[in-house]
Amino acid sequence: MDARPGGKVIQVCDDDAGVRGILVRLLSPYFTVVEASDGREALERIEARCPDLVLLDLVMPGLSGLETLEEYCKTHPGLATLVLTGEHAPEAACRALALGAHAYITKPFDAADLLDEVRGMLEAGDAGAGGVERPPWRVK
Repeated sequence: MDARPGGKVIQVCDDDAGVRGILVRLLSPYFTVVEASDGREALERIEARCPDLVLLDLVMPGLSGLETLEEYCKTHPGLATLVLTGEHAPEAACRALALGAHAYITKPFDAADLLDEVRGMLEAGDAGAGGVERPPWRVK
């Protein structure tokens, strides 16, 4: 899993292989994409090589997305996280954002909007290098 020279690494964590496949096809022309099928695998991959951004589902068997987010924020505070979930409850969005997520998008999602959000979050991470400043979090 070597990143392209100067490229960004995005980790996609979703228990649905179909959703992961869609996200890989959408993102891989622009970024190096690492997949994780559950929260434990996501944590292992983050420890092995911290990505630039995590796309995280909330509803997964075993370790939930919220539990996963809470765990990696202990060791990687500020890791750019976009929650991409079918969970439409406002409480879930508030909890994810309070734990450290930067954006919350519900499924089904528009591919172009998601790609724009990912690019914007990565640019915000590069703000010191002339990137675009963005609000600390958003719900879409």
